[in-house]
Amino acid sequence: MFLSPDRDLSPGSPDLGGHTPAVPDRPGSPRHLGPTGSPTIPTGSPDRQPTRPSSPSRDSPSRSPDRGWYAPIVPDQHESLSNPRSVGSLSTAAKLSDRSSEPFPLPTPPAAPDASRSDIPAANESRERSAPAVGVTGFVPRVSADDVRLTMATISYLWDREATFCSQADTIHALQQSCRYAVVRGDRLQDELDSLYRSAAPFVSFVQRRYDWMQGRYVDAVHSLSDCNRALRTYRDQSEEIRRLRTLICANDEA
Repeated sequence: MFLSPDRDLSPGSPDLGGHTPAVPDRPGSPRHLGPTGSPTIPTGSPDRQPTRPSSPSRDSPSRSPDRGWYAPIVPDQHESLSNPRSVGSLSTAAKLSDRSSEPFPLPTPPAAPDASRSDIPAANESRERSAPAVGVTGFVPRVSADDVRLTMATISYLWDREATFCSQADTIHALQQSCRYAVVRGDRLQDELDSLYRSAAPFVSFVQRRYDWMQGRYVDAVHSLSDCNRALRTYRDQSEEIRRLRTLICANDEA
């Protein structure tokens, strides 16, 4: 189809079938001019809340000045009809118009600051303001000099007892160590004696056994003698006490 240059290609002309192309309103167009010829700012419906615009991406459509959403860029119909090379741009405009019907993703709001950290200074300030001013006398009770002396004496006594306990614990530890060494030494000597008994002649073993028996009898006799001496001492003491009591009784009878 060939277009005649004499045809009227203005919007709304009969040559275009009385159809006005869907060209977005641009600032300065007759639609944006008021009665005095000054540009007017279109306003949306009163019940519609303003939306937050986001930065357009590389392939996103441009933003319309009288709408809160992004309208596609549609090329001029007159330019597309007069220039055959721009016919392919109509399909691009149609694709953009189809894409504009999809909801455009809103930008993600920034993350809120951590309330637990940001409120710490404020909480400290409020606590400092609300804390009553209390003097030192409200926390420290009254203490007399006698109480202080008694407390110091108790602390000194406990300190001395602690030192005594530590020294006794050291002594007990040393005695336990010496007892262990003595037990080990006795076991070693017993092993040596057993080995000597096994290696000695039968006569020597017989003599050694008799000696051990006599040694045991001697030890028992010594213990019995000490017991007898203790009993004799007790009897003598009791006899002296009895003699003294008899003397007192005789003196009382004579008086």
